Amino acid sequence: MTKYILISIIIFTVITIFAIVVYIPKKLTNQTVVVIGGGPKMDFFYTEAMIILKILETDMYDKDLRFNVAETQGSGENLYGLMENKFYLALANSNLAYNIYSNINLTKSSELRTVAALHTEYLIFIARKDIKSINDVKGKKISFPDEKMSNTGNLAKKVLANYGIQETQYTRLKYGYDKSMYEFLAGNLDGVFYICALPSPFISGLLKNKKYPAHPVPIESYKLKKLLERNKYLVPTGIPQITYSDHTGKNIQTIGSRTLLLTTKNTDISLIYLMTKYLTESFKKYEEVHPSLERITLKSMTNNLPVPLHHGALKYYTENTIHY
Repeated sequence: MTKYILISIIIFTVITIFAIVVYIPKKLTNQTVVVIGGGPKMDFFYTEAMIILKILETDMYDKDLRFNVAETQGSGENLYGLMENKFYLALANSNLAYNIYSNINLTKSSELRTVAALHTEYLIFIARKDIKSINDVKGKKISFPDEKMSNTGNLAKKVLANYGIQETQYTRLKYGYDKSMYEFLAGNLDGVFYICALPSPFISGLLKNKKYPAHPVPIESYKLKKLLERNKYLVPTGIPQITYSDHTGKNIQTIGSRTLLLTTKNTDISLIYLMTKYLTESFKKYEEVHPSLERITLKSMTNNLPVPLHHGALKYYTENTIHY
């Protein structure tokens, strides 16, 4: 293991610990467990779920609730977990959430409801220097997770298809984030797809690896016309080169979408009302955890939602001058 992945792990661990211990909650009873679907522990989804846990534990200590964050593979597993009543709350990418919510063939998909929209995530492809374009992955060994459980896998597969690259033209490994990072740093992979909030300590670690030099490869929107037409909650965007100190020049083209905090329509209206209230009032306290949290506002939490608001959340936002 190189020193760069160690540095990345240390940074991420510090961030997560800060999120966990920044506030000490009062003692709760063990009558009801509220499980929050998070993500892989190396992913910002997990950190954000821990922040949500700490806010709710702190402010709802008198509600006979106990909170827990479940480590998952990401958006897909979280959405199915909500529909299967495994989770009370869960994080998911807005584009995948919309696709599942609007799928009439999925039982209970129409029961998904939004509590709030949170940070924006970006699809990033980190590759060896000889890969200048997505087209150059032909004959290469690349990694992205299972598309059924992870939005990274879902989008990576669609991006490659929109570039006209067949699955038989590259070697695909279904590694999770941690395995992908280790194998890439060991020189066993040519490229890794990753969806993350920016900046990401893991991406920074990969780019600083001098033994196997790497760079972010543009994901060009003009190549993704059909994908963007079919997925209205995906947007063309750019990653500022300044995000990573060893790269200068123009923004790196890619696509992005927002993260949603979701529940289901049958969850208790009064509890969701209170959860929405405490989250909107307390997120500002955690801005130091990650820069992406600085851009979350009451207005952004409710803007252009792909899945309808839960009635409890709607009641809170309406009372606080956000009208629909």
